[in-house]
Amino acid sequence: MQRVSLGALESELKLKLKKIEADAGSVSQKARVVIEAVLVWEFGDKVRNEPKFNLLIAKVHQHLESDSRIKAALENFLEQLAS
Repeated sequence: MQRVSLGALESELKLKLKKIEADAGSVSQKARVVIEAVLVWEFGDKVRNEPKFNLLIAKVHQHLESDSRIKAALENFLEQLAS
């Protein structure tokens, strides 16, 4: 299966982030959605079926949150996507 374009990924993420925003979701929820979408985009839909996929998302998220510079860059990225 061919992966979607980067533009399509961006459009998908914008829709998901708007829904989270409408539901008064947190920055943390938004970050996890972005991490999941990028991993699926990179490795294909079948990665969702991997037993440790959710653990991978949690570990990547934890790592990004642990570095203040990366966390700030991620938050800035999320703001840009939302606009």
